[in-house]
Amino acid sequence: MTSSWRKNVIVFTIDSVFQWFYVAIGVWVLIWRHYLSFSEIGIIYGVGLFVSLLLELPSGALSALLYDSLKENSKEKEYYQKTESNAFFWSTIGLAIASIVGGFLYRFNIHAPYVASTVVAVGALIGAFFLEEPIIDTKKLTLDNYIRQNIEGTVHIFRNSMIGAISLFSILISTVAYIGLWYLYEPRLAEGGFSARAMGFLVAGTYLMRAVGIKLIPMLTKRLREDYIPIFLTVIQMIGSGLSYVEGRVGAISSVYVRKFSDGFRLPILNRLQNDNMDSQYRATALSAVALFSNVFISLAGLFIGGLMDRNGVAATLGVFFWVGLFAVLPSALYLSYLIRKTQSVT
Repeated sequence: MTSSWRKNVIVFTIDSVFQWFYVAIGVWVLIWRHYLSFSEIGIIYGVGLFVSLLLELPSGALSALLYDSLKENSKEKEYYQKTESNAFFWSTIGLAIASIVGGFLYRFNIHAPYVASTVVAVGALIGAFFLEEPIIDTKKLTLDNYIRQNIEGTVHIFRNSMIGAISLFSILISTVAYIGLWYLYEPRLAEGGFSARAMGFLVAGTYLMRAVGIKLIPMLTKRLREDYIPIFLTVIQMIGSGLSYVEGRVGAISSVYVRKFSDGFRLPILNRLQNDNMDSQYRATALSAVALFSNVFISLAGLFIGGLMDRNGVAATLGVFFWVGLFAVLPSALYLSYLIRKTQSVT
């Protein structure tokens, strides 16, 4: 008996919204700066991410579960990217609303946004139990299986040049994206001297920009050749990073907004590239291995990012990632573009 793919699509979308509904997103830096320097914030965030990394289940489980549920019902081509994009879109809208709510709650009590975030997180946990696991993905979880699966997943991402290129590009561009998301975006806006209420609306605006990016995916994939997409994703992200060097509120808003716009394209397209090229047997653990490498780099970054912000300012720190994009991410994008073009010429 196959899983109910329609139910999984609905639950996946709703639960994604709850998982992303982080009420403190717009004002967390204002709350933390009451007590800590950027160096201390960076270290705490980095250690916290690393601890959560050690304690979490394989990071690709939900996305792979959705894909395999659709695949066993022969619906993956028709519904997978559509569902991922829709879930990402509504999660983004939810984050925008959450940010505005957090800005207002901060005015009454600076800790209230975190209380609200905790309540929503419990709702997300409850919602996850309503997903139906596909037969293809059913395997008893033990510590030995977990270790073995992650080893198999890591080996799989180096199985051939295409999967390796997709994985390397995913790790690099996602690391740059999430370093900004976790450590830099809200501090960059806060450096502009905005109030808590204004921060709530400004951060909400960044997620609306990401929502626009998500909705433009069909046009992007239709008008832009497949082999150009990795380069496009990288260049847009680099432009956003470079804009951080612009002084004042203009640089604060434009840099964060352009990078968030690029995030709208990035995740759904990467998910499709990964799932289309990875074997079902290893998909969840391969995605988990990709996420593992990214999360390790993001966690380690916390040990240095805060100190850089204290010494050089947030603007210059975010601007550094223009050069990271130029010398690390862009070469991997060009290589992946070459392999996609080569594969297409063969087929």
